[in-house]
Amino acid sequence: MIFLVVSGQKFAILHFSLVVDSYFLPKPVEEIVKKQEFSKVPLITGITNDEFGFLLTGVISGAPVYLYEFQHPPSMVKGKRPSFVGVDHGDELFFIQGTCFAKAHLKATAPFTKEEEELCRTVMAYWGNFAWTGSPNGPGLTHWPEYEDETEYLGIGLKQKAGKNLKGKHYTFMTKTLPDLIRQDREKREHSEL
Repeated sequence: MIFLVVSGQKFAILHFSLVVDSYFLPKPVEEIVKKQEFSKVPLITGITNDEFGFLLTGVISGAPVYLYEFQHPPSMVKGKRPSFVGVDHGDELFFIQGTCFAKAHLKATAPFTKEEEELCRTVMAYWGNFAWTGSPNGPGLTHWPEYEDETEYLGIGLKQKAGKNLKGKHYTFMTKTLPDLIRQDREKREHSEL
């Protein structure tokens, strides 16, 4: 079960059923994570700029984690979405998988720009380095910091830029401001009913 915690209250937002089979999964996941009884391998995780990144609040420690925010919508989808949608879920996959250069089974429905082809090369270099070494960093690439106490991440777009505290304002709104407003509204209604 995945929970959203707002002002100390837990709200179930997603439930996964897992089978503890004593072989692949020897004990409940919560226990494995709590005792850190898992392989500590580097991890890349990320979001697009219109996803729920404000919910990213913690990281399982013990291995390097590289967080990204993908910030460039593929030109082939512009005009096919509402104007308020920036980069949507899965848009980065066109670039990670090299769709810009695909000529066989996987083909884009429209051409990519020259800038997008360069972005595709850059993203493929980050993911290739990560697969090869456990770190996405390499020669000629903007440094991708580890996500640690400084909550650093890499903004990936036509230009790459490291940043800190991804979606911090959104997180504060969802975990402090909104619950405070709801509490104040409840108190106001309770007092007006008396």
